[in-house]
Amino acid sequence: MNPWFEPLAYNAPFRFMIDDLEALPAADRNCAYLHFTHPDWIAGHSDHEQECAGIVARLRAYYGESVTDPAWGPLLGRLREESPLFVRLWDQADVSGDPDRVKGIRSLHVGTLSLRTITMQLQANPRTRIVVYQPEDRTTRERLEELASRISRGVIDGPAMVRRLRAAT
Repeated sequence: MNPWFEPLAYNAPFRFMIDDLEALPAADRNCAYLHFTHPDWIAGHSDHEQECAGIVARLRAYYGESVTDPAWGPLLGRLREESPLFVRLWDQADVSGDPDRVKGIRSLHVGTLSLRTITMQLQANPRTRIVVYQPEDRTTRERLEELASRISRGVIDGPAMVRRLRAAT
């Protein structure tokens, strides 16, 4: 993940953890943007506002390290334009690093997940970080194994599967 919350690489379970990340337009595949604007990502977090507050605090920390980087303007402008929640949280001016925490996710495919996030910065490129999602409990581990199994069997097949799931709910 880069400072702008763009995933640089990910595995198949992350791709489908909430929605099919690759079914979204490339310009929207930004985890900060999705948390504030995408209905499935908003619904996909058990404590959405708290999650968003943490994202904004981390964005501010990264922004402070590279305020002159031209990549900030388009992202922050887009978030300000499309999300009143982002504006409110950004204007609070909270700043935070990447704490390890437990994150609740509601997966369209396998239900509720409780995941411990572990964030590591790359020594060779400190602006890039690796975020590991570790199951917090046995149920989550089993559900992630089921998600991986469905993906490998082709039961989850990207946009068509997501459309079927949405139509069924």
